[in-house]
Amino acid sequence: MSGSPPIEFSARLVGSVAPNTAVAGATNVFATDLVISEVETGILRVLVSENTGVVFSLVLTRGGVTVTSAYNGGAALAANSLYLFDVPVQRGDIVNFQFGGATTVLLLDAYVIKTMGP
Repeated sequence: MSGSPPIEFSARLVGSVAPNTAVAGATNVFATDLVISEVETGILRVLVSENTGVVFSLVLTRGGVTVTSAYNGGAALAANSLYLFDVPVQRGDIVNFQFGGATTVLLLDAYVIKTMGP
């Protein structure tokens, strides 16, 4: 729209796994959970690729309640393919990730994106 103030975005890397890292199945990927602290509300953007084709899940704790939810409709990721997932988050959320089976992570980066503007 003409005359509307711009919406600005900022992103911060909150978690990353080194390429070609072997991970166990059904175990939290990060030894220390990621705590969302820099935004009131924002988006958790996850880029992930792995080499065996397994289910990838978000482990989210909000208000003391932990829920594990599979990305990609619960279907296994295609091996050696890149996926991008966005999930709304709030300050105080605690997040981690799990793979449904042993795999090698080719890429796993998690960013918190916040918007500023009208």
